[in-house]
Amino acid sequence: CPYALLTMLYCSTDCLSRGGAAVKNLSHSASLHSRENIAPSKPGIKHLAELDAAIARDPGDSWSYAYKSWALTSDGRHIEALSSIDEAIRRDPNAPPFFIYLRGVAAYDLGRLDEAEKLLTTVGQLSPDDQWAQLVLIPTYLRLGRAQDAWSAAARFNHLSVALGNFPISVNLVQGGLGNGKMGYQVAGVLRQANFPENSSAWLPGADLRLLLIGHRIHGRTDNDAVEREASFSTDGTITMSGDWGSQTDGTAEIKGRAFGQVCPDWSSKHNICAMVFRTYNGSKARENEFTWVDSDGAFPFSRID
Repeated sequence: CPYALLTMLYCSTDCLSRGGAAVKNLSHSASLHSRENIAPSKPGIKHLAELDAAIARDPGDSWSYAYKSWALTSDGRHIEALSSIDEAIRRDPNAPPFFIYLRGVAAYDLGRLDEAEKLLTTVGQLSPDDQWAQLVLIPTYLRLGRAQDAWSAAARFNHLSVALGNFPISVNLVQGGLGNGKMGYQVAGVLRQANFPENSSAWLPGADLRLLLIGHRIHGRTDNDAVEREASFSTDGTITMSGDWGSQTDGTAEIKGRAFGQVCPDWSSKHNICAMVFRTYNGSKARENEFTWVDSDGAFPFSRID
């Protein structure tokens, strides 16, 4: 089925149904573990002709319009993509989250960032286990000037993606995951400007995270030195934090994961997903930004100070 390639890029286990029959589940891991370009970066005449033929056979089938929207998006034809997904939604008033996601992507591509943010946030609420809406929220927030919200979305993406056995966020993952087409390169450029890691290998594995943190203190500051943060991790797992990390004492932290380590604090007063840490490009000990801690509150550069 030519549509399977497009479906594989996005759909989670419960989002698809077509004509009353369940569509075979195609997990995210297929697209990320393969390191292949699954969605066509240049759909061209062949793919769009197949989709147009499907629409001609069954003009009432909303899914053909949705898949066509993604193919057009991948090729940078944003106005046509928006028109196609609007037609899909018109034909299916109870549109699944996938349709809303595609409309959010089309709005993002057209620079309608407030609209894109609302649509993609809605997808996250309807499908909290879906990481792809979080991925497109990252550049949406960055272009809106909301950097910490972008990093929060990155933390949610990491939490969901790593739990599926996939990779955390990186410029290369985004570029490949969005098909190496015009959208993939545009989003990758936005992330690169915000100093997101170029490759997933920048994220520390569990063993390196333990060596960096356990039995040590870390400290960081913003570029203008106006805001500082500090944390200490005792060998028994006790953790204290201060500054813009919040005032937390006598909590505990567990470091989980092998390939991609996660710091999971246990605070009675703070509900947070696990943090991940990456090596900051061009970071330095003098500037206290060798590493960047990313959690649902945002991104926090730091260095070890003892």
